[in-house]
Amino acid sequence: MRKLLFEQKELAQSVKEGHFAVRRVKPVGERLPEIHVPTGEVQKAEEGTVLRYGDRLYSHDAYVELRGALGELYRLGPDSDFSIVPVPMIGFTPVYEGRVLIITANGKYRRSCYIPKITGAYIEKAGENLDAFYALMEDLLVFEYDEAGEYFEIVRVPRGNRAYLRHHPDRRMRDRYEVVALERIPDEKIAEILDTYVNPLRW
Repeated sequence: MRKLLFEQKELAQSVKEGHFAVRRVKPVGERLPEIHVPTGEVQKAEEGTVLRYGDRLYSHDAYVELRGALGELYRLGPDSDFSIVPVPMIGFTPVYEGRVLIITANGKYRRSCYIPKITGAYIEKAGENLDAFYALMEDLLVFEYDEAGEYFEIVRVPRGNRAYLRHHPDRRMRDRYEVVALERIPDEKIAEILDTYVNPLRW
């Protein structure tokens, strides 16, 4: 994990702040990752491709690494997606869904609110309207904004723990997120995350 924190200078000079470059693509099936651009065009997501505002990447049957100009790193699992979109109260921000490892980065999980910039976290879809947030290297704050634009905290996940959040889309914002569980991450789950998303033999 810590090795990733020292790779932040390996960025293509063509990537400017707010944009993200595809740095690695690891196919595990037939469907290769794609980028859907605002014009409706669909492009291949290949190593070196740059995502700009409004683009949306679908990993399909591949693991994909994205890097930002400020050292942000996202590693997506298969059947995940990533986009850079305007979000109320924030402006343009990374928005992602599926299985995502996050290193020195922030953003919004598509269904389940925001996280601030954090050293290391992992988020995955755990079921219908159920997401799991893993605090790997430091405490993880999950927050949202209500209909009036007021900030509020949903849960603080201590380092080494995970929180399961259930999303109730028909409720008002402050009642929309239910903390179903807050628990220690099992050792075997930590080993799975590290082997899948950090192991240098895979990346």
